[in-house]
Amino acid sequence: MTTVLSAEDLVFNGVNGCTGRYLLTLRPADLDALILKNGLDYDPDHLDELRERDQRRQQDHLELEYGLDPDKLAEAGWGVIFPYRPDQASVQASVQAWRDALSELLDWRRAEAGDRYQEFLGPRGVRPDETANQFMVRYHASPGTVDPTRLPYYLLLVGDVDEIPFRFQYELDATYLVGRVAFASLDDYRRYAHSVVTAEKEQRRRARRAVFFGTRHPGDRATPLSAEQLVAPLAADLKARVPSWTVDQPAPDDCTKPRLAALLGNGEAPALLFTASHGLGYDPAVPAELALQPAFQGALLCQGLPWGTPPTRDVILAAEDIADDFDVHGLVAFHFACFGLGTPRLDSFTRPDQAGPAELAPRSFISALPRRLLSHPRGGALAVIGHVDRAVSYSFRWQRAGQQTTTFRSTLHQLMDGRRVGAALDQFNLRYAQLTTQLTNLLQDRESIRPDPQELKGLWTATSDARGYALLGDPAVRVAAEPA
Repeated sequence: MTTVLSAEDLVFNGVNGCTGRYLLTLRPADLDALILKNGLDYDPDHLDELRERDQRRQQDHLELEYGLDPDKLAEAGWGVIFPYRPDQASVQASVQAWRDALSELLDWRRAEAGDRYQEFLGPRGVRPDETANQFMVRYHASPGTVDPTRLPYYLLLVGDVDEIPFRFQYELDATYLVGRVAFASLDDYRRYAHSVVTAEKEQRRRARRAVFFGTRHPGDRATPLSAEQLVAPLAADLKARVPSWTVDQPAPDDCTKPRLAALLGNGEAPALLFTASHGLGYDPAVPAELALQPAFQGALLCQGLPWGTPPTRDVILAAEDIADDFDVHGLVAFHFACFGLGTPRLDSFTRPDQAGPAELAPRSFISALPRRLLSHPRGGALAVIGHVDRAVSYSFRWQRAGQQTTTFRSTLHQLMDGRRVGAALDQFNLRYAQLTTQLTNLLQDRESIRPDPQELKGLWTATSDARGYALLGDPAVRVAAEPA
């Protein structure tokens, strides 16, 4: 069946991996109703934290206590957080095994951070159903300026989203610099730990090269927005701003699967890779599609697909395409793609005619591709930044979308300048706090102010997009680029 779209219908990033059709389309009236019906389903404590963060931003107040350098772990602190399940002996045994498998990385960070290194293991870990705010209160920390003697500024979560939910990660990330590792085997944990330590201790470096890979499918509505309003300006701006780096942008027609495979370790891996494309998703109500979710949800759709037709494997870059002989060690990748980092169980984009959120998957999970990159047997990538839930190209049509591109540019510029990944990615946390505060105020005052519908749609989609960025990997790593 072919989906017939009107000129006004809104399409979002992400296509069905079996049919080639958009995962989500909305009429403007549906989006209006969705916004007014759902608003922001955030925890009130989290909203208060975001408002306070935005207020500090406007007053130029620092997140980290004055005088402390966020690039020095001995000052900013580094901590690792594990789940605590006192009534589940098997889970606790697994947690201890994860800790032991990561010991090479933990010992290395302890040596760097000194007395500002902390492990939150056993009863100190995250308890069942504990919110980020409750966790902070337990350690006498609160939204505001970070005191790293209580909670370190850099925090690494260990465990899948069954043990530590996505919500905990992004709520904690509003104040702290947070990453996560979650792998299928202890060997994968050991490989990632060894990859980080050898990249930093032995100073293994890749060439100072950044690549901006952006598809643009004829007949599609979403990828022309990301190609023209995100990828092209980012590549041009950073090429001018960081002349010590080689900045490449393949033409959209060259953004094929073989080219992306080369950039992900099959011969051409740069130090920094930015991709913008559709991510694949599947209908959990269809058994054959549900079976594909673990391996292919969030896989990247490359150029060459006749638009609206079922994708074939020659245009899909998935975890299984990252062969054992690839060389990704030291890579930092940023994927702008639907489900590029993970999938929540429930859909954030609930249609107004639905009684409640649709189920996207039987359980929340992290995508296979970034896991594979970080746990590669020849040495893993150091970090993958991506989207949990949907990436929203439509938000670039908003009249203030230029501020969003500025956030991408600032983050990538800091990565190229050698900032730690968590500190660079904090630009998105600031943007998220700002957008959420603006949207909350607009929704609260909408009866008296009657906001412009286009402004409200743009602000809501930008907020939804900003909320979803997350980091897989240690937030204290840096891009492993050769010295200038």
